Amino acid sequence: MGHKVGLASFHMTGAAKHWFYMLERDAGDINAISWPLFRPLCQQCFGPPLSANHLADLARLPFRGSVAEYQEMFQARMAHAGYLSPTQQVQLFTGGLPDPLRTDVELQALADLQCAMSLARAYERRASSLEFTSSKPPRPPQQTPNLSQPQQPVSTATPLAITAAQSAPSPTIPLSVATRNGRTPSPRTLL
Repeated sequence: MGHKVGLASFHMTGAAKHWFYMLERDAGDINAISWPLFRPLCQQCFGPPLSANHLADLARLPFRGSVAEYQEMFQARMAHAGYLSPTQQVQLFTGGLPDPLRTDVELQALADLQCAMSLARAYERRASSLEFTSSKPPRPPQQTPNLSQPQQPVSTATPLAITAAQSAPSPTIPLSVATRNGRTPSPRTLL
């Protein structure tokens, strides 16, 4: 077994370690596994599929959650997509953003991916703060005291007992025209 293969197998864990044990068993002789044989076998088992279309994966990247999560997934896929011009990078990134956010970023006509990502995060923060403030119930309007009219003190105390004089019905007096119109009747009109 080559030195490189032994070193690589020493650091394997989980499924990779089990795969290597099976490879050793199938080879019969541990020294038969050379680095030129080991490397493509390892890539076939744990590497990306040979027919992967990384650019299509990047273009179809779904937006889930937040701009930061989308940005992380976008950059991971863009690393495998091959060369893209800065304008193509920005267009692919903004094309996957949700509609109001995408429009805000595209209106800036940015030519740099880092600026587009930063602006998208800023617009997302602004949108979330606007949603937070619009979800609060409106505050009641504050009333300013009218200083032209004297204020009567408001008593919050409630009477503990009602006296007989307070509970006795008052004699009915026919209402005059002056009382019906909101004016206080004179003593002569009550008689």
